[in-house]
Amino acid sequence: MDFANEERRIPVSMVSGAVYASIQLDPDTILLQWLREDLLNLTIKYGARGVLLDVSGITILDGESFVQIVNTTHMLKLIGAKTIVVGLRPGIIAGLCALNVALNAIQGANSVAQALELLDGR
Repeated sequence: MDFANEERRIPVSMVSGAVYASIQLDPDTILLQWLREDLLNLTIKYGARGVLLDVSGITILDGESFVQIVNTTHMLKLIGAKTIVVGLRPGIIAGLCALNVALNAIQGANSVAQALELLDGR
């Protein structure tokens, strides 16, 4: 086991019946692949009603990383989990718009509380 890489894994937990992951560093391809595996596995294992992906700790997000996040949300949808991306910073949103990235590919929320309401259909 490569402990140096294990330390970079994103903690994933359960919150109100949903899988919750909070990215507190700028992600790379490998980190997002690990996160995808963890989210899919835990969603299936616990029969989670949804996934909350908190990205409020990200300061830089390129188009490729955003596409990886979008692909992860699509995979989760295929197993019946609604995914809500929480806390996208305005600067990141503006940067992604400048790259002509399709922001409508994800559902977003400003806070975890708002995301839980969206999962409940409110």
